[in-house]
Amino acid sequence: MSTALAEPEVDHTPYDEPPAPDVVGWLRRAWLPVLIAALAVTISIGLAVVGSAPVSRPLDPTDASPSGARAIVALLRQQGVDVRLVRSVDALRSGGDTTVVVSLPDVLGRRELASVATNSSELVIVTPDDEALGLLGIPVEDSGEVASTDRVKPRCGLPAATAAGTITVDGSVYETTGDTLRCYPLDGGYAVVAATTMTGRTITVVGPRAVFANHSLDKDGNAALALGLLTDHRKLDWLVPVAPTAATGTERRGLFDLLPGRLGWALLEVTVALLLFAFSRGRRLGPLVTEPLPVVVRATETVEGRARLLRGARARRSGAEALQSAARRRLGSRLGLGPAPDQAALVDRVVARTGRGTDAVTDLLYGSSPVDDRGFVALATALDRLEEEMRRQ
Repeated sequence: MSTALAEPEVDHTPYDEPPAPDVVGWLRRAWLPVLIAALAVTISIGLAVVGSAPVSRPLDPTDASPSGARAIVALLRQQGVDVRLVRSVDALRSGGDTTVVVSLPDVLGRRELASVATNSSELVIVTPDDEALGLLGIPVEDSGEVASTDRVKPRCGLPAATAAGTITVDGSVYETTGDTLRCYPLDGGYAVVAATTMTGRTITVVGPRAVFANHSLDKDGNAALALGLLTDHRKLDWLVPVAPTAATGTERRGLFDLLPGRLGWALLEVTVALLLFAFSRGRRLGPLVTEPLPVVVRATETVEGRARLLRGARARRSGAEALQSAARRRLGSRLGLGPAPDQAALVDRVVARTGRGTDAVTDLLYGSSPVDDRGFVALATALDRLEEEMRRQ
């Protein structure tokens, strides 16, 4: 007993209808560009958010962030002190009735520090380095930074320190080589040092920024010490330079000088690793090997498959040229002109046999491709009718 083989189902969808959109296939092909675009948009949004966030400026009297100094300025103004924000050393007031605060001395150049040194106002300078101390002409040297935050008692006779008591020390400490008033000893140095110059000017060096910062002003005696140091006079100029000023005589450094020294070795290691990976994954292509197909594909399936490919790619020109070329080849063989007939000879023979017009036959066999699926189907139908008419002759 034999069993009849079931014929495979054939898609009878007419070729003049546009295919349904293949969303899944499109996503499978376009996932990498979509992922790159999504990452680019995400990074752009992140940079925009970060760029629009307020910049934290250490000990800036207008900055309300934890590292700013807006809180102590508000307290000073409540005490009746005329606090003025100054962006340039040339705009500082000079006189015995004024206190000048330099909260970021490391961004000043030598000329600016020299100008501050010649100012006659009382000076409070926060975390200066040895170069700034040398230009100010006071016998104080930087002895390093405190490794951790400590609560330290004053142990000195400075009135502001005695009234404040314990403070938070989290920055530099200093050694003295002359007659100075030293407070808050820690790790072989002092957190606050007050020196009097030959002109009678008082310069107070404060190592810990926590004494003035918003986030620690309410801890221990930080606020009391800050008010004690800054309320001796009714006028106060707080110097905050607009931008870091380059010091004279310093060497300019390029972008590559700012990169870490080990970056070159790291890039070399990555390059070697990529080369080894590419070498391990590389394979030499061998000779072509012909293999018999496991099944016999019917001609109708091949035609239908190629038709679907042409329809999916909207390749009307290629399809039209294939239909016209096949029709010319069959007509040429039937009329004795060979599989590649001359255009003029083929058109003349077809016109003589069918009685059609020369222009109509030329346009049908050699004309331009259709612009839409409906015109493509019309071209195929017209070619079939022409061949059927030639077969009846």
